[in-house]
Amino acid sequence: MTPIILRIFRVMFFFSRILDYDSDGMLFWQKQKKRHPFMLAEYPFDKRRGGVRYHFNFSKMGFTSEYAECFSFTELLNIPTMGNTGDDKERFFELLDRTILSGLRTSYWVERRSSLWSTGRLLTR
Repeated sequence: MTPIILRIFRVMFFFSRILDYDSDGMLFWQKQKKRHPFMLAEYPFDKRRGGVRYHFNFSKMGFTSEYAECFSFTELLNIPTMGNTGDDKERFFELLDRTILSGLRTSYWVERRSSLWSTGRLLTR
């Protein structure tokens, strides 16, 4: 098998991981023991690019899959950001999906040393 064909198969296989994650992120985290497909060993792209840094930094907080049911991640933009964390803040606010934003209930995180609060529920590491 040629290298290009092998790479195509790897990417296609990895795309199935993305679909698993998109259909049930909590179950994905519990099964794979990684919160996002970008953190999997078989991630077929450059791990220094895209959103990998964000997901790697989130993993540094030390939450394991046993905390999966305590988290809810919401995409605030209706386009992939491809790791762009805000070079153009004006454009970010133009793209912000107001429909999703207006549907969010009060949920916020305040980091205090070894614990996090979310809508009144305390999580400790």
